[in-house]
Amino acid sequence: MTDTSDQRWRFHCRLPFGIKSLWLAIALLSLTFCDRHHSPGTTQELSRNLAQQALTAPVYAEGKIEAAAPLDFYAPDAGTIEQVLVANGQHVRQGQLLFVMEEARFTANEAAALARLKTAESDFAIILNNGTRDQVARDRFRLAESTTDLGGAHSELVASQKLYAAGAVPASEVARGEVEVQQQRSKVLLLERKLGSRYSEAERRRAEASLQAAQLAYEGAAGQHQRARSRAPADGTVYFLAAKPGQSVRPGQLLLRMANLDQLTVRCFVEEQDVPRIARGDAMSLSWEAIPNRHWSSSVASVPSTLIARGVRSVAEITGPVANADRQLLPGASVRVTIQSR
Repeated sequence: MTDTSDQRWRFHCRLPFGIKSLWLAIALLSLTFCDRHHSPGTTQELSRNLAQQALTAPVYAEGKIEAAAPLDFYAPDAGTIEQVLVANGQHVRQGQLLFVMEEARFTANEAAALARLKTAESDFAIILNNGTRDQVARDRFRLAESTTDLGGAHSELVASQKLYAAGAVPASEVARGEVEVQQQRSKVLLLERKLGSRYSEAERRRAEASLQAAQLAYEGAAGQHQRARSRAPADGTVYFLAAKPGQSVRPGQLLLRMANLDQLTVRCFVEEQDVPRIARGDAMSLSWEAIPNRHWSSSVASVPSTLIARGVRSVAEITGPVANADRQLLPGASVRVTIQSR
């Protein structure tokens, strides 16, 4: 774009609608003085042409280029960056390692969290199963023994009762047999309760809560470890890189941004008075000072429903897709936008 056309674009972009309207009024006023030299039909035709040109003139705006679907990578925790394996502007493949933070520390944190999770899982399984396998097997064996002893004690009591009825043994022998039967019956009932429900409901709830906390802690530690060894989730191009080897970072600090730059988005702001002239699908032409004599095509993707304030102006936000197969246009670029209203 030449200096003259550049100045013309900037002039049109900032030209108030009132001045445009004033030009049209002056032109129409001039036509009234020309009536004596032209027929009424010719004058009306010129008026219509001028009005139509004012309504169909291009809309000029300034815009910014954005990635259509950016992927951001943040520091998972405070620490130091050990490795940066990509460069700004580099095209990366899905799964490619981007940067590494304190590998040993995050590995140890994940391993410790996993150990706590395994312990919590084991404790909860013990409660659900009413004890360990050894405990259950031991109690079952004891129950079998106690059941046998109870049967023996009961047989002896019956025999003592018969002998007592025959006057062969004193009453104390029968009483002793009854006590023995009661003791063996209590042992059996206790072991049956242990095999049925060794732990209380409160103990079960505590174990379940501990398990859930351990699961969340492990997921957090594993996620931190994964983010500390950040890999590209898809093919794309790195267009923002703040990570440097040896750099100390804070939690949540943005370290890298990448996206598929084959498809971008242009975002521009149109003056309030031009909004009614713009419709979805209107063609847009983009130019960038960094690459003269190059234009990119787009179209209005959405028509704004509200105005926003930018300083003392009220403007509408317009967006549109931009094909960028050669990846020459970059996110963050300031572009000039010409909208051909219909």
